[in-house]
Amino acid sequence: KSSEIDTHHILLGMLREEGCIARRVMSDFEIEYKHAKKVVDAQAYPTTDKQLLDLSAEVKKTLEWAVHEARQLGHHYIGSEHLLLGLLRQKDTKALTVLDELDINPQDVR
Repeated sequence: KSSEIDTHHILLGMLREEGCIARRVMSDFEIEYKHAKKVVDAQAYPTTDKQLLDLSAEVKKTLEWAVHEARQLGHHYIGSEHLLLGLLRQKDTKALTVLDELDINPQDVR
């Protein structure tokens, strides 16, 4: 088990959330939670217990990028779409490894 929330947790969370924009975007690429979860499990990325956890450095950076993306779009809120764009801005994260395994090109999502 992990003691941090990492980028793959954010990705899986968005895929589980009914009605969020990021989930709709990913469904355009035919990516669903079950499929992404299998990739996460195959990568042996740790899952978390349901407890208070720290954010990994990559998640903190994702949140910074999400704020930047929202501001750039003139939005006064942070939505799943901004989180997804924040995830896509980074390099070498677990979330990007999962998307790569699912044959998703971050530039296509953007």
